[in-house]
Amino acid sequence: MNISLTPQKLRYKYKTEPYSHQKRALSKIHKLNGQAALFMEMGTGKTKVAIDWAGIGYHNFGVRKVLIVAPLSVLGVWPRQIRQHSNVPSRIFRLSGGTSIRVGNLQRILRLPDDGKLTYVLINYEGIWRSPQSGPGVEALIRKWKPDLVIFDESHRIKSPTAKQSKAAWRIARDARQRLILTGTPITKAPLDVFGQFRALDHSIFGENWYSFKFTFGIWGGFGKYQLLRYRNLDLLIEKVRAHSFRIKKTQCLDLPEKVFQDVPVTLSDRALRLYKQMSEQAIIEIEETHATATIVLTKILRLQQITSGFIKDVDGNIRIFDDSKLQVFKDLLEDVLEEGQKVVVFFRFIPDLRRVEEHLLNKGIPHRILSGSVPDSQRDSIVQDFQTDPKVKVFLAQIQAGSEGIELFAASVAIYYSMNNSLLHWQQSQDRLHRPGQTQNVTYYRLIAPRTVDSLTYKALDEKKKIADLVIHDPLILRH
Repeated sequence: MNISLTPQKLRYKYKTEPYSHQKRALSKIHKLNGQAALFMEMGTGKTKVAIDWAGIGYHNFGVRKVLIVAPLSVLGVWPRQIRQHSNVPSRIFRLSGGTSIRVGNLQRILRLPDDGKLTYVLINYEGIWRSPQSGPGVEALIRKWKPDLVIFDESHRIKSPTAKQSKAAWRIARDARQRLILTGTPITKAPLDVFGQFRALDHSIFGENWYSFKFTFGIWGGFGKYQLLRYRNLDLLIEKVRAHSFRIKKTQCLDLPEKVFQDVPVTLSDRALRLYKQMSEQAIIEIEETHATATIVLTKILRLQQITSGFIKDVDGNIRIFDDSKLQVFKDLLEDVLEEGQKVVVFFRFIPDLRRVEEHLLNKGIPHRILSGSVPDSQRDSIVQDFQTDPKVKVFLAQIQAGSEGIELFAASVAIYYSMNNSLLHWQQSQDRLHRPGQTQNVTYYRLIAPRTVDSLTYKALDEKKKIADLVIHDPLILRH
């Protein structure tokens, strides 16, 4: 079927038929001359939309070079998606390895003859700004390559306007004729998150100067005027964002099964409770007496969460295990889930938690796969594929930072949160690993919580979409919850 976009028809034949909301997204991109923000929730198919637009650009606008910048955890998804959704003759180069290797590969790409194919170059965010000790860096070579279309996937990664990768993204994007930014969570902390992303998209929308932007939409005070007192002109900010973006939520376009949340109480041992009380009281005193910063508060919370998991890290960095209350509850819950024939994903904040569960699975002979930050990127796809397709592999263990983006785990209909960090982004995106197209069952999310501890406080903050550090600073007694 040929795509038809007003006000004119464009030549392009879909390889996989898009949903109606994806066609609307393509129309919005066309209306904005190939410079648009796709704020589409995970599972709504924003990657396919971007790939289809690249194909439309190939057939209608002379697009021959596409640069895709994405988090390392997502980068491996793109080649598979391109092969699945694009019928345009293409070649794909994924830049990985050290800076010198990336530079060498880019130099070879620059020497390639024009064979009429659509050339994709894929690189992670951190890789775009690093340079070797001598000679041109990655950013300079990308700009010399002159991509026609630049796609920033999970663009909230460039929300910080002063970060090196955000500045590099902006400089690279300026040279491209077409630009797309893709994310389901454009605002992870505050409305001002949009500046870095929209500067890369089209600097004429909010300008190029962060300080001009921040004082236009916020009133600042305190020492050096670094403290945001309140927002202003938000109606104007919202108007500009909406004019240049396409927004869709899963509930608006997909008929997905329900989400079910169930808290599983964990009764800590007397020893763990004594240690928790001692540390929480000490933390409260420090917060009240020193007017602790959010960073200090988060460090205190981390230590308390480790106690509810049954371990502490001593001054030498050694892990001391002193309680297995949470582990025992987990074992019983896992046994029940597996007896029902379900596959299960287990999310962890702490690696010691993951290792203790891994040891249990090995002792029981339960086939499983593990995804943590130490797993090489080249192995991620095969690990996920094993879990998705092998009926014998029943359990998937994922460190929350590594397993909340860019993978599909809908073979499971049960998730267990053994320990959780304070990131609303990780909380929402990890849920979507299971609750996405392809899921046919209601998804149950079990949360292991030691009542009246920082465990329950963490989930309260996430459910209410609040910052846990702000809650504690405002009322440190809440640590005793």
